[in-house]
Amino acid sequence: MRPQGRRHRAGGGRPAVSGNLALRRYSWLKLGGEEFAVLLPQTGLYAALDVAERMRKVIAEALPSPESGMPVPVSVSIGVSTMRSSDDTIDALLNRADRALYQAKNSGRNQVRFATNE
Repeated sequence: MRPQGRRHRAGGGRPAVSGNLALRRYSWLKLGGEEFAVLLPQTGLYAALDVAERMRKVIAEALPSPESGMPVPVSVSIGVSTMRSSDDTIDALLNRADRALYQAKNSGRNQVRFATNE
């Protein structure tokens, strides 16, 4: 999730509802490929982890294939980070979240990991 030099599609600033998941206020960025960032202003680490886990569970619910009607398994790995007072740009935040994402992927996928202090 490194945004330098990439074009981003951004959206948000409105309530979102997906399945059983309702988010208050959020913004999202498409970072490229299959990577997205969800920004949760004024949200602490534990609340962000809770949102990420709820997102993971909703995404993991098998959706029926339009062609066959059979469930299609989908999983998601999520990296979570919070803004620090020492962060000069959003890049530091996204880089930590990216490292946490790869921890989730390398630990078996379909899970939420948070960025530890470095």
